[in-house]
Amino acid sequence: MAIVIGYLGALAAFLVADMAWLGAMVGRLYRPVLGDIAAPSVNLSAAAAFYLIFPIGLAISRLRPGCAVGR
Repeated sequence: MAIVIGYLGALAAFLVADMAWLGAMVGRLYRPVLGDIAAPSVNLSAAAAFYLIFPIGLAISRLRPGCAVGR
């Protein structure tokens, strides 16, 4: 159960932090530097896949070993 809670916490933290970062920096940093090679809109299926898969990797690689030793 601790891994599921950790997954949900990581998912929420990444969503909030990344939306704040991207919301503030896309227009100021990424668009001016990347110019025409940046996609004109967000690829929602790729974003959803990333946000669902990346916290699974964190839960498996970081939370599972800690839970195994009882921390």
